[in-house]
Amino acid sequence: FDNAGVGTAANHPVQTVSWYDVVKWLNARSEKEGRTAVYYTDAGQTVVYRTGQVNVATGAVKWTANGYRLPTEAEWEYAARAGTTTRFYTGTCISSDTQANYYGHYPSHGCPAGQYRGSTTAVGSFAANQHGIYDLGGNVCEWCEDEYSSGKGTGTRVKRGASWESGLPDHLLSSYRYGGTPDGRGRDFGFRVVLVGDSSR
Repeated sequence: FDNAGVGTAANHPVQTVSWYDVVKWLNARSEKEGRTAVYYTDAGQTVVYRTGQVNVATGAVKWTANGYRLPTEAEWEYAARAGTTTRFYTGTCISSDTQANYYGHYPSHGCPAGQYRGSTTAVGSFAANQHGIYDLGGNVCEWCEDEYSSGKGTGTRVKRGASWESGLPDHLLSSYRYGGTPDGRGRDFGFRVVLVGDSSR
């Protein structure tokens, strides 16, 4: 890895990780468990991506593999919304005191201000959403599989979910998206793992 990332504690999310290092780690975890790697350096999917900084093209992703990968943007939003149609999965407002770890000093319009903790919180510090998933808003912003295609340049990748540091409340909207260069590794960049077809996880 170019940078293995850091964490506040063992039960906190990893942070300061680039998109490149995340997908290399996902391949490493897949291979360690005897699963098929998802990310390759070539469209023929013959060379597993293990080193360097490779802008993995869509054709170099083995979608049928049983290994670990990042969520697509659509998968991330489906998980975040958890069947809701409101601005946030928590309703019309989201509280940094009781519902998510974000920069609560600047509340969303019509919502109360809250606290700013200055670091990540342990997973499970706030209630899970309706799908039973924690921290889809706040804590760390999460890399997604997709390229960001709004004039940001080839290779820019999508991040979702906002964070403890840069997360203004409107960044926690289930629909909010932004991009980052795949070598970026801000101190609030993290990720979420997808394992398709394994109901035990």
